[in-house]
Amino acid sequence: MGTKVYDNALDLITFSRASNGTSLRKISYGSELVTNGTFDTDVSGWDETSVNATLTFDSGEANVVTTTSGVGIRQQLSLTVGKVYQASVTLTSNSGTCGLRIANAAFNSFTATAGDVSSGTETISVVWVAQEVDEYVYLRAGNAADFNADNVSVKEVLFDQPDGTLTLFNHPDDIPRIDYNADGTVRGLLVEEQRTNLLTYSEDFTDVSWVGLNAAIPTADAVGPDGVTNSAYTLVDDNSGGTGGVFFYTDISGYATATAHTWSVFVKEAGLSFAFVEFNNGTTPANGGVYFNLSSGTVGAAGSGYTGTIEDFGNGWYRCSIIFTTDAVDTSGRFLVRPATANGNTTVDLDGTSSILIYGAQLEAGAFPTSYIPTSGASATREPDIASIPVTDFGYNQKAGTVVVTGCKIDRVSTIAGTEIAMLSKVAFSTDNATRVFYRASGATGFFNTVSASTNVDLSPTGVLSAGQDLNIAFTYSEDDFATVANGGTVLTDTSGVVAEHTVLRIGAGQQHLNGHIKSIQYYPRRLTNAQLQELTA
Repeated sequence: MGTKVYDNALDLITFSRASNGTSLRKISYGSELVTNGTFDTDVSGWDETSVNATLTFDSGEANVVTTTSGVGIRQQLSLTVGKVYQASVTLTSNSGTCGLRIANAAFNSFTATAGDVSSGTETISVVWVAQEVDEYVYLRAGNAADFNADNVSVKEVLFDQPDGTLTLFNHPDDIPRIDYNADGTVRGLLVEEQRTNLLTYSEDFTDVSWVGLNAAIPTADAVGPDGVTNSAYTLVDDNSGGTGGVFFYTDISGYATATAHTWSVFVKEAGLSFAFVEFNNGTTPANGGVYFNLSSGTVGAAGSGYTGTIEDFGNGWYRCSIIFTTDAVDTSGRFLVRPATANGNTTVDLDGTSSILIYGAQLEAGAFPTSYIPTSGASATREPDIASIPVTDFGYNQKAGTVVVTGCKIDRVSTIAGTEIAMLSKVAFSTDNATRVFYRASGATGFFNTVSASTNVDLSPTGVLSAGQDLNIAFTYSEDDFATVANGGTVLTDTSGVVAEHTVLRIGAGQQHLNGHIKSIQYYPRRLTNAQLQELTA
């Protein structure tokens, strides 16, 4: 039997995530698909969607005047169904509201929707998976409006190309996320549990939900980790003279009491190279937080009851997170990010230069940070990643087989009994008729072979692994012959038990989610030797 090798997660894996999801990924783009998107000399290639919309040329831009809502201008595209595309446009609202939509070929429904512009000039974009060959890029009015459009672009999104730029990319629904380190090395397929960002405006720091003290109104004037011009904001003192603390905060209500939470924000050094990320509610834990060194990318002093983590996203950007447990009474608190002059010192000169850059804030219930979830006007939930392969899609052998997982990293270990890494099962979410390998909350790896709720094999090593450690693990099965090994260590065996019935191989998500990465998974339609198991996982 020949060997099948799949390099792209889309080639073989059945994947679902009923929401967007971000990861640091190598992104590049195909050729431009829009005709005359820059309107250099005229507005050819575009047409009005209704007699209630008038299109004219206006000094290198398209001007659209509408007398009713839901009309505008459009251009039909030539796409490939199933591929990922990104559309963007710079819109100026002269009056009324305008926005960007992707419409189906019949022009009676939207495939994708970008945010609207109600005043000023803003560049907006949307990423989507093409559903039809002939979809439209559609610039529309939300009401009777007068707006200008420029730099309309639609390009195919190309993942993981050698020339790709590391970008905090927001993937459409059901698109797997291959994640990278800031140095460009691949981390693997990202699999996470469901989480919700409780903030309503995670990126617009000029919204009224954000408040400053001794701080100027933040200016969107820097490239964020998402690679978008002016998506990041400068947080700077108000130049009022003297010294003091610069506060920038949002008040959040409705979070759970007596529950671990994580408050995070992307920060980059500007005038200052330290930041203080803080929580205040006046009770337990005491008002406080954690200092972060944005020059060295390290965690500094932490207040009692707070733990800090910092993650490098490249180009000087760090995601700074604090973890704490809310008290048993209060359901609202104040969440702050502050520039600091040093580890332990938030007193700065109020001279108009004490600044840091900020992007993407998140408050989530959980004892560790998960990937960033953008919000705009309401809290948002990222659904769990579900990855599986039907056994009919590869050379599966019911009587004997071996699964080898390499480059696995469990970034965060939940308090649950076990985190499943790989599982062969009869039913997708059932542990009956399942052969699986997992990581215990205590830090040990283990193996189960279960038939009809009766455990035939339960192998648990005595060694303890730590979260964040690279893990290579294998399990093999055949009747009365089971084995598992981690990182080339001692092979644990059992010589009694029947093989469970399998229909699907689940990756990183059975009953409990991996909350980490997997680089490679291999299946062998035979029982490998113990020496081979050790060699493959060493």
